[in-house]
Amino acid sequence: MNEERQEGIVLKSFDYKENERIITLFTKDAGLISLIVKRISAKNSPTLILTTPFTQAEFIYKKGRSDLYRFLDADLLDAHLFLRDSLKNLQTAAALAQAILASQLPAKPSFALYQLLLAYLKQIPSLAPETLLASFYLKLLQAEGLLFLDKTCTHCKELPATALHKGESVCDLHARPSSTYFSEQEWQNLYHLSYGRSFRLLQDIHIEPMLKKKVHTLFIEKIKL
Repeated sequence: MNEERQEGIVLKSFDYKENERIITLFTKDAGLISLIVKRISAKNSPTLILTTPFTQAEFIYKKGRSDLYRFLDADLLDAHLFLRDSLKNLQTAAALAQAILASQLPAKPSFALYQLLLAYLKQIPSLAPETLLASFYLKLLQAEGLLFLDKTCTHCKELPATALHKGESVCDLHARPSSTYFSEQEWQNLYHLSYGRSFRLLQDIHIEPMLKKKVHTLFIEKIKL
């Protein structure tokens, strides 16, 4: 089979047999793919770095008969070493990676989502974890067509939305017992977290514990974690 080349970010890595490692990448143009990397050793530090979670590189690999491809080489783009400055940074990065792993099918391309993940990884030191994760979860749900957030009710198109029901924005009249309600301030924050294009705007948003819980629950229910 011919060699393939893809830019990607390592989301998961684990040792396999002796001196081997299996890594899962989220790539720019090929979605989630898994590679087997051989000849892993402490003396081969470049390969260790290239197979470490959150490393961004251009990977060269060869497709075989299975979904597990064979790693050939890679050119390092960014090791994102700043993520290892604190446990909080690593935990936030791990939550982003888990969101991608849980929501994406293998080999499903999503260039926009790849760019989103890369941008949010780089902002981890600058944003409060709860704000960054809430915004990422909401944007991911929208990208997957699982969330339709609007200021007015999806059904009547007139009354202000106050709740979410099955991912749709609804007013008090069209809400159901199972709907999730939001206060006016929560809804404003929800809207900015979902549609904000500036990380500077996100820095000004304070996420209360209740809103954090509501967003996390919404994400879990929609992705079916």
